[in-house]
Amino acid sequence: LASAELYDPSSGTFTATGSMSVPRGLQSATLLQDGRVLIAGGQDNQGYLSSAELYDPRTGTFSPTGSMDVALTNTPVVLLKDGQVLIVGGGYGQLYDPKTDAFSLTGSLPKNDDSPATLLPDGKVLVAQQGFGDAEIYDPKSRTFSDSGLFLKHGPDTATLLQDGSVLLVVGGGPYLYTQ
Repeated sequence: LASAELYDPSSGTFTATGSMSVPRGLQSATLLQDGRVLIAGGQDNQGYLSSAELYDPRTGTFSPTGSMDVALTNTPVVLLKDGQVLIVGGGYGQLYDPKTDAFSLTGSLPKNDDSPATLLPDGKVLVAQQGFGDAEIYDPKSRTFSDSGLFLKHGPDTATLLQDGSVLLVVGGGPYLYTQ
């Protein structure tokens, strides 16, 4: 569907808002620092989408923005401290820069669709490989991925940043704790 609704937690109701430019499902939605929402990728009846659009809550409208270099669906997305958005999947990292409304490839890593990605206190991102066992660290300064030194027997289902800066990874083989 291309339709969208806003949820008001104080009244517990949904209200229709503008429609997306294309129907999509399993897309990512990321709140940007300026209050807009980046809707990226997903899929339609034809397959995965590389298109993206921005929702502006002030006007209640969607507008197309740049397209991803690699079409993705249901992938981890992290808002970086500098306001850029890291999208991980299909063997690549992709960055969305809201200042230029453009996507660019950044680093490569093993195929890791649906892997949890967690922003760390130092601004780096922990990407735990779903089904591969390795966990990678994305460094936004060098725009590269590197081995974290953490090996998991099974890819994690969730990754949660704890108050002390460590990450709790819950996996089928037992919980793990990642500490920088």
